[in-house]
Amino acid sequence: MLVKVNKLSHSFGNHWVLKNLSFSVQEKEFVIVTGHSGAGKTTLLQLLHGVLPVQRGEAEIAGYKLNSLSQARLPCLRREIGVVFQDFKILGNKTVGENVALALEVRGKHKAQIQRRVNAVLRGVQMDHMRDVTCKNLSGGEQQRVAIARAIVVNPKILLADEPTGNLDNDLSLRLVQIFRKFNEHGTTVIMATHNKTIIEELACTQLIDLDKTRYTRS
Repeated sequence: MLVKVNKLSHSFGNHWVLKNLSFSVQEKEFVIVTGHSGAGKTTLLQLLHGVLPVQRGEAEIAGYKLNSLSQARLPCLRREIGVVFQDFKILGNKTVGENVALALEVRGKHKAQIQRRVNAVLRGVQMDHMRDVTCKNLSGGEQQRVAIARAIVVNPKILLADEPTGNLDNDLSLRLVQIFRKFNEHGTTVIMATHNKTIIEELACTQLIDLDKTRYTRS
């Protein structure tokens, strides 16, 4: 199993956001996490990314046991995981290519290798023709495609996406989700949080985790 969660609970003060959550994810799955606003979707992804500590229960991802993971080992875990945030978190004063390359530069990759990988990923998200455009001049959908490219360029085992289409219309949302699907077909496991019913209905996922009903279904 690539992800194993057993009776995971998390609270903020006296408010339990997650309680006794259990599920597992195999390699190459496409998993959707859904639920109303406040159901714990973001909290779950933050726990899996090591942003929040495990309070109760057990969680393991990409071979790392989160209950006992030290701060020193956290960067090692994050090399295995790509993350796409709802608010993009891209650098507006840098170009599309510079934003995507940054994830490889911090890993010490050679310049030629960076160029090849950035070009390939930008083609995958249909942004190669905008490589030299400054990101502050992009539309919201274009910025989100840059964020996806930056997350996937490091070839992660797992891609976590937190409401990646939350600020976009349905047509654009579905087009972006198909980009996630394409990378999933090439071997990346995807765990995506969304409350968008159109996406849930249109996108064939291998597993649906409904935090409102604590219901898990596999295709």
